[in-house]
Amino acid sequence: IKPNHVTFIGVLLACAHSGRVSEAQKYWSSMLESGLRPSMEHYGCMIDLLCRANLVEEACTLVETMPICPDAAIWRTLLVGCKKNKMAEKGEIASYKLLELEPFNAENYILVSNLFASGSEWAKMRLMRKHMKDKGIKAIPGCSSIEIDGFVHEFVMGDWSHPETEEIREVLRDISERVSGYGLELWNFDVLHNAVEKRESSLWAFFEID
Repeated sequence: IKPNHVTFIGVLLACAHSGRVSEAQKYWSSMLESGLRPSMEHYGCMIDLLCRANLVEEACTLVETMPICPDAAIWRTLLVGCKKNKMAEKGEIASYKLLELEPFNAENYILVSNLFASGSEWAKMRLMRKHMKDKGIKAIPGCSSIEIDGFVHEFVMGDWSHPETEEIREVLRDISERVSGYGLELWNFDVLHNAVEKRESSLWAFFEID
């Protein structure tokens, strides 16, 4: 059976999620040789693959040589890849392209703000917040819930109104101390604010020290 466009999308997606870069490149070449013209979805798969593999330069080159205009999903993938690999200049280019295509998507402004925050570019980050405010764009806060003994506890990011807030804080502090004891370092997420601001109320996460 001769593979079609859908077949190659499935194969490229599988390669992207399993980190098989060389195999994906072979399938990409095979697709071109068979006469199939890559669609936006095919390009999206390849750019996602390259960014996941930290080959952002190659991803940028592929975007620049696309015969069709990249969509918002591609620019968003490239932006995340640039942030992860500390490529601020290329990330900034991707961010403005993304905002041109989706100027009222709150998620995009958060991603761009995080890019600037990761490079300590607070003035640019504040400008993004101003743009959101001027356009009346509000981010939907992340939330989660858990049911205990028939009662549903809901937690919303930035909201400490839960009746057991102090107990929750104590547990988080205990966890942070235990994890730090294993050689891990406290890291504050750089979501929409300078890490100096509201340090106590920011989310906690950890990463291993090399």
